[in-house]
Amino acid sequence: MKICPACQESNHNAAEFCLLCGAPLPATPRPLSPATAAGGDPGDLLVLPAGPPEPSPGSLALAIYHDEEPRVVHYHPIETDTLLIGREDPARHVFPDIDLDSLSQDGVSAHHVSRQHARLTRRRVHLELEVLPGSTGTQVNRSLLRGGDAIPVHAGDRIILGGKVRMKLIQF
Repeated sequence: MKICPACQESNHNAAEFCLLCGAPLPATPRPLSPATAAGGDPGDLLVLPAGPPEPSPGSLALAIYHDEEPRVVHYHPIETDTLLIGREDPARHVFPDIDLDSLSQDGVSAHHVSRQHARLTRRRVHLELEVLPGSTGTQVNRSLLRGGDAIPVHAGDRIILGGKVRMKLIQF
């Protein structure tokens, strides 16, 4: 895990720039200090729970972040040509490939995300994020998108769904 020297945001080891502030990150991760019961200054320590295992080198994945803490709670490898992102609803026969409700115990509040929020599609030279009609708000980097909009996304792009769920497309 790399820690941003500017804002102390935790970033994945493959990151070159901070997810939160965009500052350049050091080439090697800064080790996290363990909490000490005796003597250490708690302000100097950064202790984060262990994150999910990182996908294999060379793979592309969506990193999904905790709502309130700067840490990845889930990596979803991009292994198919199309991924539906949303919340499962068996009564309506909605079963997204990335069910954000399933990450609620890990600190992801997806109640503002639509059941069928967005679709990630592999095109010849890039991935495309399509915001599905009726979605509750989607942001890619600093651009706000509406239902029906589709834009290319690349490794390093930040995605926010429903104003709350933070993701980043990462090339490992």
